[in-house]
Amino acid sequence: MWIRVAKHQSAIKIGQAGNRYIDGPLIEEFYFDEAVAEALDADQFLPEMWEKLQAMFDWGDCDYFEANRCKKLYTWVSERLCKDISPAIRPVYEVMQEYSALAVRLNTGMYFDF
Repeated sequence: MWIRVAKHQSAIKIGQAGNRYIDGPLIEEFYFDEAVAEALDADQFLPEMWEKLQAMFDWGDCDYFEANRCKKLYTWVSERLCKDISPAIRPVYEVMQEYSALAVRLNTGMYFDF
């Protein structure tokens, strides 16, 4: 499972179906495995993303967050990091915080490929 952030507008691509994704050399990406995904699931990661960020994905799906949604993501992740979180998933939340801040600063976006 991948989380990507565009470091430049040129890294934001549009697929045949009109969906946005991030690809190319001007990106940063973070991978986590099935064990971490299971720990995120136990932490209610997706239901909170659905509720608070209107995320449209589930495990096995993809979603693109433009800079405005990344602002909301940053706020939510920052709040999550103040709570008691499993050490197995803390790095995922920290990367989401870092990437969302970068996307806002650069006016780009993030891509979740689960």
